Amino acid sequence: MSIPYVELHCHSGFSFLDGASHPEELILRAVELGYPALALTDHNGLYGSMEFAQAARRAGIQPITGAEITLRECFPEAESEPPDGHHVTVLAETPRGYANLCRLLTEAHMGSERGDPRLPLASLLELSEGLILLTGCSKSPVAAALESSVAQAEALTHRLVSAFGPGSVFVELQDNAVKGDRARNKGLGRLAGRLGLGVVATGNVHYHRAERHRLQDVLVSIRNRSTLDGAHGARRANRLFHLPEAWEMRHRFQSRPEALTNT
Repeated sequence: MSIPYVELHCHSGFSFLDGASHPEELILRAVELGYPALALTDHNGLYGSMEFAQAARRAGIQPITGAEITLRECFPEAESEPPDGHHVTVLAETPRGYANLCRLLTEAHMGSERGDPRLPLASLLELSEGLILLTGCSKSPVAAALESSVAQAEALTHRLVSAFGPGSVFVELQDNAVKGDRARNKGLGRLAGRLGLGVVATGNVHYHRAERHRLQDVLVSIRNRSTLDGAHGARRANRLFHLPEAWEMRHRFQSRPEALTNT
């Protein structure tokens, strides 16, 4: 039975030392949950996209190719860049979009220090054809702008809409029961309403089942060259970053059912 939710923000083990599930594990779990489609959006690369797409087609699920891209130079007036950069979720809608996504990721890697790819915002705006933009997680440039002022957030969002088109920009909402999620979603929802944009709910998935959070904690600790206790601040706050069932997302977004159906 079809469900009114498709996960559009999902990391696999190809998000090195962050995602904790194999692409095929994510697909098999998606089949169990009745998903008609699933996106793979690993960090700054399409490393697992072919394997993911082949597994999805074997399982009868529509694969959606995308990436979570780290941006820089979103705010020229800022004195410095945030340590983790600003994140947006980009999905390929057409073959031209896939080609543009490949070009953007190549530029991010070629123009950055090894191991820390970051794409200038201006480059993203120039190669937007065939792509769908979700505004991103808690580290998104729109969320950062909103913390500064509503006017700044509106101005940045207008730039995104001008480049991608109003039908290809969605304000991304995430609620993983982490402090700040609800307040941020409220502000982003109001922003979307003022600008006439759609909202989409995503789970910021990092593993296929909740119990896999233990491995994800270990991977994050390794990435930070720390013990589990020492990496407490860097680890995920809870085990809710799994591939969710539709009822879970309906519970998380009771006040915004359109955020699920828009997916």
